[in-house]
Amino acid sequence: MCAACRRAAGLLLKQRPSSSSYTSSSTSIFSRTHRIVDGKTDVFRSAAISGTSSTMHARTRCTFHTNAKNEEEHQDSMKRMSKTRNFHSTSFAAGGVSTHKRAEKKRFSAEAATTSTEEEMGETDVRAKKDETKMKKSAQSYMLAHPTYDFGFIEQLKPKHRPPQGARDYVSMFAVWSARKGFDTITSYSHEKSLTKDQWLFRFIFLETVAGIPGMVAGMLRHMNSLRLLRHDNGWIHTLLEEAENERMHLMTFLNMKQPSIFFRAGVLAAQGVFFNAFFFSYLISPRTCHRFVGYLEEEAVRTYTHALNDIDSGGTDARQWAKERAPKLAIEYWKMDEDATIRDVLLAVRADEASHAHVNHTFSSMGTTQKNPFVKGESHLPENFVEPPPGFVPSEENRVAKDADSF
Repeated sequence: MCAACRRAAGLLLKQRPSSSSYTSSSTSIFSRTHRIVDGKTDVFRSAAISGTSSTMHARTRCTFHTNAKNEEEHQDSMKRMSKTRNFHSTSFAAGGVSTHKRAEKKRFSAEAATTSTEEEMGETDVRAKKDETKMKKSAQSYMLAHPTYDFGFIEQLKPKHRPPQGARDYVSMFAVWSARKGFDTITSYSHEKSLTKDQWLFRFIFLETVAGIPGMVAGMLRHMNSLRLLRHDNGWIHTLLEEAENERMHLMTFLNMKQPSIFFRAGVLAAQGVFFNAFFFSYLISPRTCHRFVGYLEEEAVRTYTHALNDIDSGGTDARQWAKERAPKLAIEYWKMDEDATIRDVLLAVRADEASHAHVNHTFSSMGTTQKNPFVKGESHLPENFVEPPPGFVPSEENRVAKDADSF
């Protein structure tokens, strides 16, 4: 306490009346004094017992210094408590302030953690969306090719046949006729009979599980031959693999429309086991005969899909619904069709693919196995007369340069 305060306190003690006279005295004067300290208002009450201005001033100064000092001591005490003591008390005076501060600290920590988690989740969602977009783009790049057609042209596509021109052609055509005759007998199929949607899907799915074998087997064997003989393949492999992938995409499209039974799957397993090995060894013996076989097989596929399209247009069975049913999303993306494409449009595209395969394999069968592939990678090959080689192409029978026309 300063000297002025002590003097003022002494005067007050001397002049202070008794408590009873103090409370009842009408001469007591109470006033409220405001002082501003560091931008804050310090409000206190002082009593002027006498009219001495010096006494009132001294008491006022004393009260101000006392309050300021007590506040500073309180703040210092709280700082020491927070640094040196870690306690939790139920009493407000002893531990209420500390508990409140710890609760506030926990709340702020929880809010910060929540904000951090939300930010991480937000980043995760953004990353997931980016990955999803990337996967969609990558899914398109997985495909070796995306065949596209003029639907006005493929609508007018009709079945065609290449007449056999030698022993190789007759052997190939007889093998195809035998395989088809046996399958048609088992499934009670005929060109004059209309089929329902389920019957058509049964036939489509089974045929496509077998149709994807020749391209893969031929591409694999030519790949191994290129590695074994240390020479180029002359461009056949990619066309054969595109054909195998195309047949597989036919299968995936139809599986979006129907899931086969366990017995059907067992039949597929047996058929693949027989046909894969038969085609494998046949291709080792005579690649050109195998390509002619595939050419005739694809001619039959064009007839089958033409029959299905006729059933849709005639309206004799529930297959007519395919004229309005929307195509699977997989098919729309693969053939790059319009969003409102129908299943009938899908069958048009599939029939065009089969005609293109007939064109390619009939051409390969007319080539020497070391001739360069005349087909461009990733493009659809479908001339109007799809059973003949491309215009201007010279078959191997007329090309005397090809010395190994029928062997690796």
